[in-house]
Amino acid sequence: MFRDGDTIAAVATPPGRGALAIIRVSGPATREISEKVFRAQGAAAPRVARVGDLVHPASGDVVDRAVLVLYAAPHSYTGEDMAELTTHAGPAVLEAALEALYAAGARAAEPGEFTWRAVGNDKLDLAAAQAVADLADARTAEARADALRRLAGELSDKINGLREQVLSARAQVEAALEFEQEVSAEKVLALVAAAEAGARELVASSRDRAALVEGLTVAIAGPRNAGKSTLFNRLLGEERAIVTPEPGTTTDRIDAPYITSGVLFRLSDGAGLDVDGENVVEREGVRRARAYLEEAALVIWLDDGSAPPPPAEPPVEREKLVGVINKRDLPLASGWEAILEAKDNLWLSAKTGEGVDKLAEELVRRATTRGGEDERALSLSARERRLLEEAADALARAAEHVRSRGVEELGAEELRLASEALGRIVGAIDVDEVYGEIFSRFCIGK
Repeated sequence: MFRDGDTIAAVATPPGRGALAIIRVSGPATREISEKVFRAQGAAAPRVARVGDLVHPASGDVVDRAVLVLYAAPHSYTGEDMAELTTHAGPAVLEAALEALYAAGARAAEPGEFTWRAVGNDKLDLAAAQAVADLADARTAEARADALRRLAGELSDKINGLREQVLSARAQVEAALEFEQEVSAEKVLALVAAAEAGARELVASSRDRAALVEGLTVAIAGPRNAGKSTLFNRLLGEERAIVTPEPGTTTDRIDAPYITSGVLFRLSDGAGLDVDGENVVEREGVRRARAYLEEAALVIWLDDGSAPPPPAEPPVEREKLVGVINKRDLPLASGWEAILEAKDNLWLSAKTGEGVDKLAEELVRRATTRGGEDERALSLSARERRLLEEAADALARAAEHVRSRGVEELGAEELRLASEALGRIVGAIDVDEVYGEIFSRFCIGK
């Protein structure tokens, strides 16, 4: 876990070749460290950019020509004294700059430590901190907009409103238990019912954040040599999977992000599913491909239109099946005409690209209407959804206790559990408790 009182430093911009990079410094010794490594004319002042030399404090060697901006606590991202150094982005420059800061008294920041300090200093709550990470990871305008809304506090406001109802009910119950005050069970039940309904509605109307940020999972499946890898490459616009005339070329699963019409998907190409495999590698590939059919949100089932239709239906749940007949560039085998007329199968050529745009449109349509999701609804992570469900279940038990036994200890305990579950979403608890759930996936400079 992090050590309070340290001054930390880290590069806040991504690695790689570029014109400029930003190095963040935060902690009680920020000003002292800045004075040791930065030489410029004029006195330092908060929020004033100064151009000067970044130097090593021991040798005095100039590392780079840089810009320094100081921020005084509590008016900074972390709520502490903080500095941002803008340097050139060469790896050698950044390495030397960090060495200078470490020599001056800073230590390397851990993943998420800047945002962790912001939460600890009440600059952000946990729901907003989660939005910071999601904003950094956003690949689509949709994901960016959702993260910005949560960063602005929309989700936190909803959670805090529910928590206030629970705390109000809890206060009345505990007043009756501790001070023998007369409390209306009907008023307690009304608060509890409203909070439970609100929590369940928030879960029901929410969007899946994993699908929004990481992409909706889409498996391309079907028999061997149907053209799955060719379609995979065609959708991505690059040669990611090996394609040969030999059946069974693909044995291991290949995943890649795919964005179309602003919607992010995670495409997966795997082994053909019409045989059990002739060797250990093939059998394992088939096993993995079948397992992924269960996990995927959508399944593109690809059949070869130049071969006779298979005797059996695809082994895929109807609601996530996207039926596709491939090899439109070849003569259509007998039996497919009736299937094309009777079903919603798409007919395309992965080789030439004919009809692939219709498949892309269908994926977008299915993604945007999946589960009745409203694009205006806020997203929830699996953690936030679990905690809301725990709170709703505890509230249901509390209401049952009040209805059957009146205001007593068991009902008070269930209300405590509900308020704690809601508190864990916004951080009305010890932040250290949730480090592993949230901050460990942050980049170093955040």
